[in-house]
Amino acid sequence: MRFHLLIAAATVFLSVNAVDFKGNDFKQTVVTCFEDILATSQEFKKFGAAIYSFKDSDKYESLHRIEQIAENQLKASITSCCVPEKHPVTDQEGTSGVGVVSDYSSNSVLALLIAQSKKDEINKNPSNAAHLHTDLVNLSSQNDALFSCLQRLSPAKTFGEAATLYDTLDDAYVSALKTFSPLHQAYI
Repeated sequence: MRFHLLIAAATVFLSVNAVDFKGNDFKQTVVTCFEDILATSQEFKKFGAAIYSFKDSDKYESLHRIEQIAENQLKASITSCCVPEKHPVTDQEGTSGVGVVSDYSSNSVLALLIAQSKKDEINKNPSNAAHLHTDLVNLSSQNDALFSCLQRLSPAKTFGEAATLYDTLDDAYVSALKTFSPLHQAYI
């Protein structure tokens, strides 16, 4: 319970509007990265809404299609963000990036919390729980890859904030993965 309160508090804290970065003199690679992360954030919002609407009588395939769109957009973010930079990310780009990544983290954490709140319905069909667990493993792995490069590229000024966002989202993944793990299902 304490974990869920921390995550909920962090989600509210991190629910900021993404900084307007288009009017700034940012490198095109940074702008593309931000746009892809914001697009990923929107796909996670849709994934959370789909999980919320999911009924135990639904086929998991409909949810999986939406998850695949979110996962593919997450992979696009990795591709656009994790390019070797000839010029380091500036402090201003890093500060704007924190706002962008906060938006993504908030929508991702919310989707994971929604999934956990729907565990009774999802777990009624062990196949649904197994499929969701597999999808969450894949998303978590892609999230780790994205944050690995974001932290590597973050200026010192914003590194701590990027690390905090990662830790919050990683905790949410760990909790969701535990909720839908096959071993956990054996004890329900």
